[in-house]
Amino acid sequence: MLMDTNGGLIAIGIILLAALVHASLQIALGSLLVLFHANLADKSDNKARISTRCRTLASHYTCGAYIIISLFVSSIAFFISTLLNGGLSKNALLIIAALLLALGVIAWLFYYKTGRTTELWIPRKLARYINTRAKRVTSSFEAFSLGLLAVFAEMPFAFLLMTVAADSLLILPFYIQPAVVFIYTFIAVAPLEFMRFAIKNGQTIVDIQKWRVRNKLFLKFITGQLFITLAIVVLIWRVIAQ
Repeated sequence: MLMDTNGGLIAIGIILLAALVHASLQIALGSLLVLFHANLADKSDNKARISTRCRTLASHYTCGAYIIISLFVSSIAFFISTLLNGGLSKNALLIIAALLLALGVIAWLFYYKTGRTTELWIPRKLARYINTRAKRVTSSFEAFSLGLLAVFAEMPFAFLLMTVAADSLLILPFYIQPAVVFIYTFIAVAPLEFMRFAIKNGQTIVDIQKWRVRNKLFLKFITGQLFITLAIVVLIWRVIAQ
């Protein structure tokens, strides 16, 4: 499905905004923090080997997140293209906009638990399972699979974002779609890369966690505001304007 230049720019803008919202989600970042903390606390090996192991595990964790996000966006785009006549209907987009708006309000009110913690309001069994897995990761494969699991845990929030991105992706010429999928994935995973870079350059897990706790209200506000902004953009440019 092709559109004019303005339509293509709007589609790219929606995709980039959806990627920014995805980047604001905290489950994958929190799991990587637990992974780092568990391995850096290991006193059975010298610091150089522990540091090398942490970087390797973090790389495979991030690789898992990269792969599953890009596969999801591509698969949803393929599904929409083949089974829904190349694009979502106005009614479907209207429902998605309403759900994004609701998720924005939920992010404001319920995304983080109360108190000086960055625990999230996800099912307790799921949170316990992810934390347990993160603490026990010792191999590259386990780190890779934990990256996949963390992305799956974000699906109640992330699925709509990837659906919006996939629908807008189909507006663009086919030859640039793979690059746009990569850009979406890179932005969505950027917080993990920033954390890896910070730790590599001397920041500690405690410093990072203190920053997250100190700025929890700001992070919650940004997440909710981005969801609501995306909802409004989808409503105006993909429902009303067409």
